[in-house]
Amino acid sequence: MRAIFLLISLISLVESAPTVSDCKYEIFEAKMCWQLMPARKWNIVPKEEFAAKKSKFQNFLTCLGEPKCELTQNWLKLKKSIMDRTEGMCESYGCLGNGTFQKIEYKCQNAEKFISYTEQNYANCLTENIRKAPKCSSTDLEAFQKVVKFNEDVFKTQDLYIENLKKLRTNIRGCLLDIAYERHEHKCQNEENNIDRAEPEFMNCMIRRIENAEKCTDTDLKKLKDVLQMVEALKKKIGHNEQYKRIESEKDDEYLVDF
Repeated sequence: MRAIFLLISLISLVESAPTVSDCKYEIFEAKMCWQLMPARKWNIVPKEEFAAKKSKFQNFLTCLGEPKCELTQNWLKLKKSIMDRTEGMCESYGCLGNGTFQKIEYKCQNAEKFISYTEQNYANCLTENIRKAPKCSSTDLEAFQKVVKFNEDVFKTQDLYIENLKKLRTNIRGCLLDIAYERHEHKCQNEENNIDRAEPEFMNCMIRRIENAEKCTDTDLKKLKDVLQMVEALKKKIGHNEQYKRIESEKDDEYLVDF
């Protein structure tokens, strides 16, 4: 009887394990759900402004659900790590905001010519320049040490994500929807004169271009349409109306503080 129970449990476990196809679709869905997050979410802004952006993270989690694939789990951990790092920097907005940190970062990257952002000497360079910055206090300097620790977590999770991504891509068949999307999104935005990504024109353009230009199976294309329609429905439900037009005076959406 016990043997039968163990056999049933084993079969259930095998059946529930995600396949390569499941995982390639799940990471695509995760990246599409990420569109529910506000633009310029990684910028150093007053902590209250960042808190308002961070509160939208729940919309993304609702869209994605509980990820089953290790790749998506690693990607989600990476986003959370970057969020922790950014939140830590926003706590010291008076010190690091208004372009101050970017200038310090540029100085350490170029004048000191560090090969890797993960070098301890690079973090030391940032710390020393923050110590000298006129608007930064000893409290800000102490807070920045926690940010450095957050940054270590970012690079650890990033390395793990890249490793799992390589594994997935060596076993994949058909097209990679997340790559296909990235390849065509700006074409649908600029070449089709749809800067604000008005719907349903933008979605229809993406489906048409990917269907014509990529080696996608019918199953891939169905998943593409289903996910885009799901995300668009959620945007309408929560009143998400992001503006995609580039504002020259601001950093773009995916600006990252890399150190």
